Amino acid sequence: MANKTDVRKLQNGDIERYGNPDGPTFEFLYKKYEEIGYQGDEIYQAIIDKASTTNKEYNALMLINANLLLNWGGYTMTKI
Repeated sequence: MANKTDVRKLQNGDIERYGNPDGPTFEFLYKKYEEIGYQGDEIYQAIIDKASTTNKEYNALMLINANLLLNWGGYTMTKI
């Protein structure tokens, strides 16, 4: 990201949520799934499965922001 302020905001959120400015580590995810009862290969599969899903709240926010940008200045280009 070119905007250092935005990068810092994202890093601060990751620090709050995961204790790491770069998001969750493998160790963090392993411990998370182990604590909720997964065992052995189930832990690895849960990490892989979750990596292919999206964050609905983040996606909704990005969609709102994209539509605001498309409609900026009274011009409507196209909706996403």
